[in-house]
Parts: sequence; structure tokens; C-alpha cells
Amino acid sequence: MAGILDAEFIALKRAKPKSITKNIVDQAHSGKRFVRKIGDPQWWEFDLLTTPLSYDKAMALYAFICSQGGQYGEFYVPNPFPVIATNINAQVTPNMLKGDDRVNLVLSNYKTGDFIQFSSHDKVYIVTNVTESHVSFYPRLKAAVGAGSAINYGRDVLFKVAMQNDENDLLVNAKSGKYVEIKIDCVEVL
Repeated sequence: MAGILDAEFIALKRAKPKSITKNIVDQAHSGKRFVRKIGDPQWWEFDLLTTPLSYDKAMALYAFICSQGGQYGEFYVPNPFPVIATNINAQVTPNMLKGDDRVNLVLSNYKTGDFIQFSSHDKVYIVTNVTESHVSFYPRLKAAVGAGSAINYGRDVLFKVAMQNDENDLLVNAKSGKYVEIKIDCVEVL
């Protein structure tokens, strides 16, 4: 099992999500643009910057990052983004098939822009639209989800990631050495 980035390091100063999709784009001499999507690839990448950490906490986080072996290791990052909705407790009804992009709900407090995750798999989705009876999300489901499956929300959403580079460094203020900010670049593992 992959480890979870310790909660004491998740008080982030800055978190920048990136949604990555791949398309084939060609432009004719006339200027007409042709776009094709092959499959439905999508993953998240993150640039995370911690708040200033004491030197001992910074070194503990750096040791965790080094222990991942560059891009080789996988770990979980609890959702670092503020939640928009409140009082969420929902389950899937009925079964959802791979490729679906909305869930039927009787009552929903979800808000557009929040991240959700189905308890049956690691992929994280973003809410794109909310009506009285449906919550739409992106990307389309990567795996089927059974009726009664819980929908993780807020801090319960765990992004399964790997480091984006094989080289990871640490910059310490040479004068004081008291507080250190650490930048973590990671990519969702599908």
C-alpha cells in the first residue's frame, strides 16, 4: 500500500491543479482546425508549495519525498483544496458504468468545482454541474461503480500520485535555516 503524505505537511501555502488531456490537433493551410480525441485520457498534475516549515519538519518531508525514489514511488495526498459544499453524505444509486459522467442523487449539496472520489477506485473527479437530481463530473468514469458505493468528498478525497521528477531538491535559507518552504510537483497515478 502506498503511504499517505502526513497531514502536518498539507497546510499548503499554494496548490495549483492542472487537468491534463491529450488531443491530436492539426491545422490546414486554410486555417481550418481539426481536433481528434483518441480514448478519454485525463489526469491531474499538481504544483504544491508548503507553508513555511520548521527545519526539522522540512527535513522530515524532504526525507519522505526522497524515499519515493523519484518517479517510482506512489503515495496519497489528501485533497489540499478548500471544499465549497457542506454536509455531504451521499451514495451511488443505481450502478454506474465505466464511461458515465453523472450520478443520480435524491438530495445533493455538491457544488461545481469540488473534487469527488468513488470509494471503489482511486481516480479523482471534479464536479461540473449540479441539478436537483444529478451531479455531473469530469472526466468520465474510469471504472464501474456499484450501487451503494460511498462518494468521498473534501479531505476524504485522496489523490494517488507520484513525483513528477527523478530529481528533488530542497532550498534552505542559509542565513537563518529556521523555516523552509518545499515545492512538491506530482502527477496522478491511474
